[in-house]
Amino acid sequence: MVGGTSVTRHRNRILLALGMVVLLASSAQASSVRELGRITAKSAILIDNGSGEVLFARNPHLQLPPASTTKVLTALVALRTGLLDRDLPVSRYASSMQPAKIWLQPGWRMNVEDLVYATLLNSANDASVVLAEGLAGSVPRFADLMNATAYELGATHSHFVNPSGLPEEGHLSTAQDLATLMRHALQIPRLREILSTQSTVITPRAGSTRRIVLRSHNRLLGRRDMKVIGKTGWTRSAKRCFVGAAANDRREVIVAVLGSIDLWGDLERLIAYGLGQPPARPSWPTETRWREAAARGGATPPSERRAAGDREDVSDAAFRYHLHLASFARAAEADRLRRQVAERGYEAIVERVGTKRRPLYRVTVRDFPSKVSARTAARILGKAYRVQPQIVAERV
Repeated sequence: MVGGTSVTRHRNRILLALGMVVLLASSAQASSVRELGRITAKSAILIDNGSGEVLFARNPHLQLPPASTTKVLTALVALRTGLLDRDLPVSRYASSMQPAKIWLQPGWRMNVEDLVYATLLNSANDASVVLAEGLAGSVPRFADLMNATAYELGATHSHFVNPSGLPEEGHLSTAQDLATLMRHALQIPRLREILSTQSTVITPRAGSTRRIVLRSHNRLLGRRDMKVIGKTGWTRSAKRCFVGAAANDRREVIVAVLGSIDLWGDLERLIAYGLGQPPARPSWPTETRWREAAARGGATPPSERRAAGDREDVSDAAFRYHLHLASFARAAEADRLRRQVAERGYEAIVERVGTKRRPLYRVTVRDFPSKVSARTAARILGKAYRVQPQIVAERV
């Protein structure tokens, strides 16, 4: 009887200890969530790149459309071929890809490394298809290479159908897999260098002398308190996505986010948590900055030049162009226009302007590479929605 009581007490102590471990783990997880704040993404993961430790995860194995984060794998496959100096022809099919694009024309020849820059910085769908056709013979064959590479590197819950990330049945990935691919991609110094580039200029090797200005879509690139590199993505079905890495003097973390509603806010909170530093205030344009930009709106960038037959002109790398489409008294009306514009392939935002007593909600399409492209969009959207867009130039 005494022996039985001793065994029982020992078992109870073990159960109590296990219960405390579970309680402490749950408490730590709850504390982490409170420290992070609200994360809007359907799926997210945060990993210490040095140790591989998972610092935060939400539905990391949930298969979702990855949008243009796909292009990290596209670039990885292209760089692994070792054919960066090769020149590839632009097909009529590649030139027909929908925005985002850099308006490549049939018959041009483009350098592989330049195409990788365009794919990662401008998220150029046409450039990604030129890579696929030129390196593998066709988009389906290149997709086979993508899937084989992903599986080889440990991204086993993904399936890729195209190199761009445009919506297509069966084109799915997970936050865990994207983080895995990014971790391998960062081991290639050239790819890390490309992702660290804010802007550059490329030119066709044959068929045109047009200068094509490229700018990264990564708004966090160039921050002083941390270095954030990576690839954005967006479609209506995928929402906002990102995969990349952030580093300070102490640590580098890899972050992947899918299905986000507040992408930059989610990234600010996750990265700050992973690097152990307080999140900075958002640095997106304010009404004051928009007014300053509008005052410069008449300035024409130097060296603008259009080659015969080109569909896009050249802009100075010092400027970005934005379209103020319209302002509304009700946020719901502004959001309705934003959604309609998105259906045409233009990514728009709604900004609150005006005064506290009488707020207005303005719909803006941001980041056109040149004044001509902004004017073209202004004509299309103005006619489609009976608005009078205003073009503003913002110095980068």
